[in-house]
Amino acid sequence: MAAIGRILDSNPVVGGRTTNQILDTWKDGIFLKKEDITRNIKGLRSPQIGAVYAVLSHWEISSDPATVVMPTGTGKTEVMLSLLIAATCSKTMIIVPTDALRTQISNKVASLGLLSNSQFGLIKETVLKPIVGVMSHRPCSAEEAIAFMEQCNVVVTTISIIGSLSKPIQVAIANQCSHLFVDEAHHTPARSWSIVKDSFKNTKILQFTATPFRNDDKPIGGKIIFNYPLRKAQDEGYFKPINYIPIIEWNSKQSDQIIANKAIEQLRLDIENGYDHVLMARVNSIARAEIIQKIYADSFPEYNPLSIHSKLSTRSISEIKAKIIAGECKIIVCVDMFGEGFDMPKLKIAAFHDIKKSLPTTLQLIGRFTRTSMDDSLGCASIIVNIADIDAQKEIEHLYASDADWNRLLPYLSEGRIDNQISLREFIQGFEKFPEELPIQNLLPALSAVVYKINEQEWHPERYVKGLTAIEQYEKVYYDTNQQGNTIVIVAGKKDKVAFGKIEDLFEMHWTLYIIYRNVQQKLLFINCSDNGSLFEDLAKAVTDETAKIVAATSIFRCLGHMYRIKVTNVGLKDALNTLRSFTMHAGSDIEKVLTEAQQKNKIKSNIFVTGYENGEETSVGCSYRGRVWSRRINNINEFTKWCDSIGAKILDSSINDEMVMQHATKYVSVD
Repeated sequence: MAAIGRILDSNPVVGGRTTNQILDTWKDGIFLKKEDITRNIKGLRSPQIGAVYAVLSHWEISSDPATVVMPTGTGKTEVMLSLLIAATCSKTMIIVPTDALRTQISNKVASLGLLSNSQFGLIKETVLKPIVGVMSHRPCSAEEAIAFMEQCNVVVTTISIIGSLSKPIQVAIANQCSHLFVDEAHHTPARSWSIVKDSFKNTKILQFTATPFRNDDKPIGGKIIFNYPLRKAQDEGYFKPINYIPIIEWNSKQSDQIIANKAIEQLRLDIENGYDHVLMARVNSIARAEIIQKIYADSFPEYNPLSIHSKLSTRSISEIKAKIIAGECKIIVCVDMFGEGFDMPKLKIAAFHDIKKSLPTTLQLIGRFTRTSMDDSLGCASIIVNIADIDAQKEIEHLYASDADWNRLLPYLSEGRIDNQISLREFIQGFEKFPEELPIQNLLPALSAVVYKINEQEWHPERYVKGLTAIEQYEKVYYDTNQQGNTIVIVAGKKDKVAFGKIEDLFEMHWTLYIIYRNVQQKLLFINCSDNGSLFEDLAKAVTDETAKIVAATSIFRCLGHMYRIKVTNVGLKDALNTLRSFTMHAGSDIEKVLTEAQQKNKIKSNIFVTGYENGEETSVGCSYRGRVWSRRINNINEFTKWCDSIGAKILDSSINDEMVMQHATKYVSVD
């Protein structure tokens, strides 16, 4: 069996025990008790015992794949071990993303980790430890794989090994397993995991992750049955908070000095409070390092700022590190390479002068020293970020998606991403009539809608047929209304003749997506269609008993409000006086800069499209006087309804003056 891997058996029994004999000792062998520090009771942590009960409850009523969301460091492995005993898992495979994690997990499973500590009293003395197989090589045949599996209670392997096996071997392994645990599930490649998941479809699958998104930003899938919030983990003392210090500076020429000033302010405060901290200023290039080092050297020479990068010799880098350790240097300017593998607890302040590709690396470095098990005399870490830099938000998301579970940098960001997945799942579950081959979550409409004012009392979703005058032409129509009754989804398909010939028996299906969303509080109706050639007035009136009226131009252009750094890229102008030239279209990267006052005189805006920033994120909005609003983005239907809510709030906001848009389009001010 050495060709496949090795067997770990930690049971001190002469002659060994069979896997079934070990399994028998697990029955009723665990005491699920919660830790209580105030009463000096040792046990499972709050997130651990919560996750165990959530999984056991799920398995009582379902065999569907499930997901447990827990911050790394709150004890996911102990949850796995507790489930092995509590559920008497007959044979379990654990998939991990890396070789190093495979070694770490297999050793911990073989010893039962903290469960085997008699001071905790979590398992009976009669409970035997599992025989663990460490699958480090691909089996050549199903027979070889089965022979290896039969020797073990638990097998630990990597996704690269199990994912590369042929389908017959995968299925043979899966048939041996009662349970499949996937650790750090966000690291599993989507394609590999999809193949493995299909092979293990008759197995109880449990995914453990800190984020319901893979590194490729695709959802992991599986019902989220337990979500332990990052904020709660820190409130309960599992992690020290990070002092997040955002600044907002749109002028890039001034931002470096402002970041430096704020970082030094924090450094001085920490030193005054007795913390021997060092400031790390992060940049993306050697050229930038020289510029930033000069800023610190000119303004704060007493801290002896130095820079470190890959072009320096090994000796020079060692000398600089020695100066940091000795306290001779309090500011270090570094390019991306610095930090990996450099264990320096004093590096507690990070100033981000460049965001791209540096934020995850640096925050993970700082994050190593935020756990409560570390020396409390080190204090909390701080970061300074210019959130006017759009890359900041993007890289923070990348950080969370990779391994930022310890981080309280922006709790609303991490919790928001998870809440979005839960919200999407709940939204999807509200639709019951759509077939499995047409999953609601895979429908991705463009963010576009025609907006109507409605009487909230009149709502007749079933009358949509009267509003689609050509519905009899459709071969197939899928229709459903969610349980909340505010969203109608219609997917209709009809046969069209092919364009390349007159062939009676050859045709193609043309599908059209309709989404009708009603916001009762706003008294607004939004209609989205993948074919944008209509205002869908008949459809709006059909479902509202003729009460729907299209939103007036004076209100629809309010959608451009509350945006910063606006650029007008398309403008359609109607001539109020000249009947020979009633409409002109102007387009460009920033058309407002070249439109003269004369060109705009006696003109009425027909439509306008702008790009800019809203709530710190890059965005785009287009409006037409005929009641249509749109963006360049696409998203799922749940997010579409949220987008409609935000658009509706602007339409109803009488404080927004749409005439200010053209006047201030090239100025970096808010359009209010």
